[in-house]
This record gives sequence, C-alpha cells and structure tokens, in this order.
Amino acid sequence: MVPMNSLRKLACVLLISMSSLLALSGCEQQSAESEPIESAQIRQIAELSTLKCYYHNVAKFTQEAGGMGWLGGMGYKRMWFEYTAIVEIGINVNEISITGPDENGVYTVTLPEAEVLTNPQIDEGSIIEPLTEQGWFTEITNEDRMTALRDAQETVRETVNNDDSLLFQARERAKELIERFIVNYGETVGEEYSVRFVDPEE
Repeated sequence: MVPMNSLRKLACVLLISMSSLLALSGCEQQSAESEPIESAQIRQIAELSTLKCYYHNVAKFTQEAGGMGWLGGMGYKRMWFEYTAIVEIGINVNEISITGPDENGVYTVTLPEAEVLTNPQIDEGSIIEPLTEQGWFTEITNEDRMTALRDAQETVRETVNNDDSLLFQARERAKELIERFIVNYGETVGEEYSVRFVDPEE
C-alpha cells in the first residue's frame, strides 16, 4: 500500500544562467553613462532568481459505499498514485521598485517577501500507475483521478506556503543577485554603489 503521507521535497533549482546575469550587468551597462538603474532592470534580475522546486506526492481518492452499497461493497472505491509536482517560488516583480543612488551611492530597493508564483504543475512523466481497491460493479473514473490531483495539489501549495525556510532562501537569493547587479553596474560606470533593501510597507 502506498503511504498516505509521502509529500516530500526532492530538489530546488535556480532558474538562472550566469550568462544571462552577465548580459544584464555587463553589455547593457557599458552603453549607460551613469544613468540611474530602473525598476524594470531589477525586476528582470528578480525573475532570474526564481526557484523551481520538485515535490514528490501521493494523490488519493476514497469513496465509501452508500445506501445499500454495503452489499458486496458496491460503490466503494479507493485509488492512490504517486507523482512529482513542480512549484515556482520567487518574488512578485510588480511590487519591486528602486530609488537612488543617494549622495552616498546607495540604491534603495523595495523587495517583497517571496511567495508561490504558480500553482503546482504536474510532471506527467512522473505519474505512477494507480493502485486501486473497489467493490463490485464500481468503476474508478477520470473525474475521480482529477479530484485526487486537485486535492493533492492544494496540499503541495499549502506545504510550500508554510515553508518559511524555503521562502527565506528564495528572497535571499533575489537580494544577492540584485546586489551583485547593482555593484557590477557601478564598477562598469566608475562608481561605487551599495544596496539597501526595504519591505514594501517600510
């Protein structure tokens, strides 16, 4: 029997290539003559810092026999199947803004907390053949399968939303890439820049 509670994180990968970051922090900046960095540029960097996380999960569906269904178990059915869900975690770029630099070369970046950016997506190739139990004349339908998936995906989303460590990691990664971009920009145009991050409410 498949364990009823087997949700676990398999891995998280960063959706960024160093060539992409260098392109944003190098080639574009070489043509800029100490022009202030714009919010659109910082939003691009934040998008690059998105984490794609893989979660192993079990979808399950249960229907008990009803009415006279106790006779021979008619109406009773259960189903379990394992699969991998993919969740993207990062920063809502619409809430990002940047001001500066001030007289000390400090840019202030408004950066919200990280969050789940997409509904969990199913890796179709990861779905394992369902295990089933059912009574007489009882059929497990595609609708049952979809119900099981919807419930399981909601479990994944709630799990990620409650994973403070992972959300913190995603925000820290965004801060690291944004700061690197701004510092590199300063070096390109002969300035020494630093970064101050603030929450949207601050």
